[in-house]
Amino acid sequence: MKDRVMTAAEARKLASEYRAQARQAGISQKRASLLTNISRTFSGLASQLEILEADVAAEQRKPR
Repeated sequence: MKDRVMTAAEARKLASEYRAQARQAGISQKRASLLTNISRTFSGLASQLEILEADVAAEQRKPR
């Protein structure tokens, strides 16, 4: 089985989903806070994956 890295787009989608859950009416403040923090974590991961993708692309463009 080959490992697969999550894409930045997938991480952003998850961030959006968790952010939406955090805004639902009727959930506790604690749960809203947890969901918001998870959303921020996925947003940060998406940013890091984009930076990594750009770095890999730049590395591949270098002459060998």
